Amino acid sequence: MNYKEANSKSNTFLIIAMILFVGSLLIQQWILQMICLVGGLVLIVVAIVLRVKYSKCPHCKKKLPLGFRSEPDKCPHCKELIIKSENR
Repeated sequence: MNYKEANSKSNTFLIIAMILFVGSLLIQQWILQMICLVGGLVLIVVAIVLRVKYSKCPHCKKKLPLGFRSEPDKCPHCKELIIKSENR
């Protein structure tokens, strides 16, 4: 998995986690609220792990900047194009 796929999956997990958190506010049964809250927390942890583990340059293997902004086209360390290397 490359860093763009990891960021996409991470964003998806974060959106699902937010939906679960909102759902836990709307549900009246406490057991279902706990399930939604724990599920949301697990998804947030998985999203963070994905971002940290796979945010590396394919050329120099150094960490790329983390965050929710758009993915860089060039590595800030080695200045190589990241997009071309991942489309091979």
